[in-house]
Formats: sequence, structure tokens, C-alpha cells
Amino acid sequence: MLSYIPESIASADMAAFLCIDVFANPVPWAQIRSKMKDGALDSLESQLNEPAKHEEAGLYEASQS
Repeated sequence: MLSYIPESIASADMAAFLCIDVFANPVPWAQIRSKMKDGALDSLESQLNEPAKHEEAGLYEASQS
């Protein structure tokens, strides 16, 4: 899995923190998705869902972390 941290270039919320995970194959992704469906990540997911509801556009540059 690779993780990227996007830096805001043009966004309504220039202080927002984002993280993008990229999986080389579907197996690790499916394992994490299974944990999400089982509720193991509910507290984290609830924190991430609210910012994801906003319908705004932004421009970001991502660097691998």
C-alpha cells in the first residue's frame, strides 16, 4: 500500500488534511473493507464521513508519504 498526502493548492479549506491510500492489489483493500463492514473502524469512519459530505472542488498536489 502506498499513501499520499495531498497539499492544497486551491481549496475552500486550505487547512484540510487528506490522505489517499493506493493498493497494489485488491486483497489488502478487501481486508480493510471487511473490517469496515464489521464495524471495527466505525469511530474513524464517522470522523471522516462529515468532511466528505461537502460538495466543493479543490486542486491538490500529492506527495508519497
